[in-house]
Amino acid sequence: MGMFNKNPGEQEKKDSNLLFKLILIILLIIIIILLLLRSCDAPQEGPVLEPDFELVEQDQQAQTIPGETEPAEKPEVEQGGGSMTLIYSDQVSVDLATGKVGLFYQNPSDSSHSIVVQILIIRGEEKYLVAQSGGIDPGYMVTELTMEKDLKLSAGIYEGVIRLLFFDPDTGERAVVDTNIPADITVK
Repeated sequence: MGMFNKNPGEQEKKDSNLLFKLILIILLIIIIILLLLRSCDAPQEGPVLEPDFELVEQDQQAQTIPGETEPAEKPEVEQGGGSMTLIYSDQVSVDLATGKVGLFYQNPSDSSHSIVVQILIIRGEEKYLVAQSGGIDPGYMVTELTMEKDLKLSAGIYEGVIRLLFFDPDTGERAVVDTNIPADITVK
C-alpha cells in the first residue's frame, strides 16, 4: 500500500504549491528581463567631451593701447585666414621677489585675431613656461604677467622665446599659425 498516497488532498496541495512556485519563478525571470531591456534603452552616461576650442578669456592685466583707434577698415581676409600686426620688445624681465614678468606686447586694432602670449625658456629640446597671458584682443596691450608658481629660476640671463598663439576672437578657434620670437629673459 506504500505506492498509493492515503491523502489525495495533500498531493493536490503539493502540486498547487509547486505550480505557484513555478509561476513565481517565471514572473521573476520576466521582470528581470524587462529591467535589463529597460536599462539598455536608458541613456548611458558617457565621457564628458571637451570643446574643440576653449574660449580664451580676456587677460585681466591687458590695457587698451594709448591713442589706439579702431582702423577705418580692417584688412579683408578670406575664411580661415587672418591678418596679424605685431608690436613688441624682445627683452623680458623677471623679478624673483615679486614674481612679476615685465614685457612689452601690443595687439593693434587692425589685427584680426586675439593673442595669448607665452614666455618660454629654452634648454635644448626642453621648454619651460615662465608666464602666460590670457587673451589679448585687438586694440589691447600687456606689459606685465605673473610668473608660473612651480618654476624655480636663479638670477641671470636666459635664452627664450615669446610665443604668440592666435585665436579667432568670436569662436575661440585657434589659428594654425603660431609665432616664436627669440627673446632674452633677464632674471633678477
